[in-house]
Amino acid sequence: MGKIGLDRLSYFIEKHRSAMVKNNGIGWDYSHTTKRGIDIIAKIEPMMFYNFLEPEENAQLSFIFALNDFLTSGVWPEYAMIDFENIKGAGEKFEKFMESMLKILKLRRIKLLAGHTGDYGNIEEGISGSISLLSVTRKPRFSLNRVKKPYKVILMGNLGLEYRYFYERLNKLEARTKITDLSIERYLPFLDNKVYYVHDLAEGGLARALLELTYVLGHGFQLHSSHLEKIIALNLPVDKAVEVSSSGAVIVIANSEYRIPLQIPNILLEVGDSDVLLDGKPLRPKGDIIQELFKNK
Repeated sequence: MGKIGLDRLSYFIEKHRSAMVKNNGIGWDYSHTTKRGIDIIAKIEPMMFYNFLEPEENAQLSFIFALNDFLTSGVWPEYAMIDFENIKGAGEKFEKFMESMLKILKLRRIKLLAGHTGDYGNIEEGISGSISLLSVTRKPRFSLNRVKKPYKVILMGNLGLEYRYFYERLNKLEARTKITDLSIERYLPFLDNKVYYVHDLAEGGLARALLELTYVLGHGFQLHSSHLEKIIALNLPVDKAVEVSSSGAVIVIANSEYRIPLQIPNILLEVGDSDVLLDGKPLRPKGDIIQELFKNK
């Protein structure tokens, strides 16, 4: 539905609930429905195409960003549906982008179920169609429906890796961030049956994710700069780091016995009353600051 205000998003969802599957709502990174004994898990995500990146990088990022949300279900995708919309003036680079995406699917043993190509002459750099990932054989391993009290809420990974990646590539600096650092796939071996729910930190970052969770969990969170500073991946003040898209990091809700390996950066998030507080003050995000990079490029 897009990152519009949560109040407006809630209004649209409730108004058109009859047109949506049951689990399509705030707090869900993917959709799940069961029909006549068949389970379907689905995620749709815009694809990206930037001229300052190589076609292969654009394809890897487009796939990873969709895969991250899908993997919050705990299930691997079986099929993909892709709308390849040609970027104005991209030429052969766009064909290489398409080829790279299809190679990724083959490598990951994901079948292209349906595809579309178009050249409308008005698609600008930045967005290039969309990709949808699906599974039709398994139920989600992780979901909001599984959350049981008492539980603990954990932030796994570093804040700001995505921002640092784009900053480095835009400025032709030696890359400290790998594309694979932006994937949550590496956490899957550590997410066992003690985990109830997983939420990716994409657009809007930690702040947006926690605001969404207040809607579905019925409580807020208290963030502390002294804790967050331990997991910020770049030189950003804390109030900015919590608002930046941080693909590669996740929020995990698990039972009290769940333990995380020492090599994974993580902090325990403190449950609060009804708001999200940063050092005791209400957090009111103004928008994902990663957009500032692209406005200035």
